[in-house]
Amino acid sequence: MPATDGSLIFNTKIDTSGMEKDAKGVSSKVVDLRNKVSSTAAAVKNLREELEKTAGTKVKTKVAEGLEREIAKAQEKLNMLDAQADRMIDKKRADFGVDKNDDATLEYLLSQDKEWQKLQAQITAAEDKLDSYKRQLRQVEAAAPLAKDTAEYKKKEQRLSELTGQLEVYKAKLSEAEQKEQQTAAQTGNASNKAKEYRRYLNSTVKALKMFASGLGKVHNTLKKTFSNTVEKGIQNIGKHFGSANSKANVFEKSLRRIKNTLVRMFFFRLVHSPIDAVKDGLGEISKISPTVNKNLSDLKTSSNYLKNSFASLAAPLLNLVTPAFVNFMNITAEVTDKVARLIALLSGQDSYTKAVRVQQDYLDTGAPDGAVISNAQIEWMQGKISELPTGWFVLVFCHQFWTGVSKSTSTLSLDANGTKILNALETIYDTANATICGVIVGHCHRNYSLISAKGFPVIATTCDTSGTGSRIYDPDTPNRTSETTEEQVIDLFYVNTSARTINTIRIGDGDTEQDRSFTF
Repeated sequence: MPATDGSLIFNTKIDTSGMEKDAKGVSSKVVDLRNKVSSTAAAVKNLREELEKTAGTKVKTKVAEGLEREIAKAQEKLNMLDAQADRMIDKKRADFGVDKNDDATLEYLLSQDKEWQKLQAQITAAEDKLDSYKRQLRQVEAAAPLAKDTAEYKKKEQRLSELTGQLEVYKAKLSEAEQKEQQTAAQTGNASNKAKEYRRYLNSTVKALKMFASGLGKVHNTLKKTFSNTVEKGIQNIGKHFGSANSKANVFEKSLRRIKNTLVRMFFFRLVHSPIDAVKDGLGEISKISPTVNKNLSDLKTSSNYLKNSFASLAAPLLNLVTPAFVNFMNITAEVTDKVARLIALLSGQDSYTKAVRVQQDYLDTGAPDGAVISNAQIEWMQGKISELPTGWFVLVFCHQFWTGVSKSTSTLSLDANGTKILNALETIYDTANATICGVIVGHCHRNYSLISAKGFPVIATTCDTSGTGSRIYDPDTPNRTSETTEEQVIDLFYVNTSARTINTIRIGDGDTEQDRSFTF
């Protein structure tokens, strides 16, 4: 093992790779957001033009489609009969020997011909049938609703509203990203100056620590010499004046030595602890700009927590042994104390006294006033796991309860404490995470419901999977479903397209394609 000379060696090179990586990440995000703004704006424009074009048009019903098919058949039959009449005219002209320019004679002879009369009756019937179909079609078309009054049109209007909202979110995020890009560019340009500044700071810190280490040695020697001489002389004087009490003097001498050692330890503890705190704070600041320092400190923190949890697992069996005895002892003590309090109240002539009541406690209950089931530790764990993922990963978050105030009369739902915690946590790390947050899939509310977060990713809920009257308890838009039919259940398949950055749901069961939904992120 090489010998040490007590010197302190620091590497003062500043790692700027993280800053350069951030700059590239911001530029990539700006390009991505510009593409989103462009594609979403085009989708908004096309959908708005489609709605404006079809708003005043009549909806073609199934009855109208059936009449159009019957009209086509009747017209085809009439055309066939007309062609047959043309052929009969040519044949009869030849049979009667009528000149081709003598139409009057031919018309007279045909009026007396039974075969011709039968064909004309068929043509008249076909024309009447065709006119009847056309008249019915005009009546059906007049009674048909306008496109703007249909559920399909309203669904497209809702989609237009969602796209418009997403477009505004993308524009706001693009503006924010462009500002950040400018700031990052400026920070990258000043990185060299910052590095020099931190080198000067670290060099001065190293010098100060060396001086401090040298001073510690001098202080230690001085204190040791001073305390030793003073205490030893004091003990010798006491021994001279109290020779008859030698054993007591020895005890007193030991006590003074213990006091001396305690004072020395306290002094050195405070003397050493202060620079340690300073170094700890300094490393915390450096970790903000140096990924390497941050990783090393993170590894130390992880191992420390692992060690603490291991000690806790070691203590768990012991806790199982001693808990019953301690609980029994404390309960007996509480009962005795209560009886004493009651006795004192009786002896002092009081009519009543205050009795303590046992209230069962939950160790994991944080007592948070927000009423959230999800703890802050769980939120931090989720944020940490997402932040660890590299670029190119896509994240979907699943949870149960997200909204409150769910009832049949409520059309718009409000976030509960859990939903607020999760949404705020995801929006906080959205811009800094390397992975892409696609959305949140939730349950509990028994609704086909969704919202778009401030960062542009959706929160999606699917209605309950039940039949009968229970299907309408929370979702007034869902009709009662019949058991043992394809409409009984609700299953949504989620298809995530990471290239197009879309989430599409495909409904199996109630509603079929009417309940298919599409989102972007």
